[in-house]
Amino acid sequence: MVMLSARDALRYALKIETNGQAFYRYVADVAQDGNVKMLFADLAVQEARHYRTFSKLLAKAPERPEPSLQERQQIEAYLQTLYEHALFGGDDRGTALAHQADDEASALRAAMAFEKDTMLFFNELRTLAPPEDDEMLSAIIAEELGHLRQLARILRDLPWVP
Repeated sequence: MVMLSARDALRYALKIETNGQAFYRYVADVAQDGNVKMLFADLAVQEARHYRTFSKLLAKAPERPEPSLQERQQIEAYLQTLYEHALFGGDDRGTALAHQADDEASALRAAMAFEKDTMLFFNELRTLAPPEDDEMLSAIIAEELGHLRQLARILRDLPWVP
């Protein structure tokens, strides 16, 4: 079985965090409700923090023996497919999605879908990674779950949500 390296996972994590940060920053700028504005501004900051953390982890990630060219191509093709089919997958998709949100409720729902996609993405990576990377990937998943809970709480508690 082909094993995914922490380096591979972190490279995709950086792409996801970039898209999430762009989405959250844009929605924070245009939100009318103070709670939503604060939540999305905070989430943008958290995504930026994640990006810095993942960059540091990538710099320290252990070098592992390179898989064969065929295995490398399989890994890359699979990861790219997972990434492209995620809600915020693909370059600049976060910003494009933010522009499509009609109102704050739809932005909150899109953000929740993004966090779910991110959790699923990293859960799948965890099944492909060697056991020594499980702790790092589990921490990423837990962080995304925290974001999902924050978003759900705001969506549930605000009176303006249709």
